Amino acid sequence: MSKITVRKGKTEAVVVNRRATEEKHFVYIAIANKKVAYLSGGKSKIVYIGNTKSGLSRVATSMAKYTPNLFENLYGITSIKYYIIVPKKKNGFQGWEHLERALISEFKFFYNEVPKGNTQGKKFNMDRPLVKKSRSFFTEKTLYNIIDYYSNADI
Repeated sequence: MSKITVRKGKTEAVVVNRRATEEKHFVYIAIANKKVAYLSGGKSKIVYIGNTKSGLSRVATSMAKYTPNLFENLYGITSIKYYIIVPKKKNGFQGWEHLERALISEFKFFYNEVPKGNTQGKKFNMDRPLVKKSRSFFTEKTLYNIIDYYSNADI
């Protein structure tokens, strides 16, 4: 019987930041290693925007669920990193849910579609009351800066 060979991994499979273990409620954004084309003709590294109220385990579930499909359907993507965004806490305010909705609508405004991995938000438009409400909690500049930063990030 021949021996089985083993290859050592040269890159990380998963890296966890301490802050992700300390927070329970946040938005996370999946960033591909290269830009992906969208309907607007623009390109972005953002391939997924999600939120969690159960912390890191939800991000891990999303990684397991969505990442293989993204690799399969997006040509040339070899790595996807997940980043967290934590809105400032206010009593009784579920900022992470509003931030996710506002970011997806901002992304759709610029690229004419939601990120490739998202199913939520395909029917979003700026006139829907829920979208208007979510966007009202953040400045246009804040939303734009987040989308712009992660769309073009060299991180």
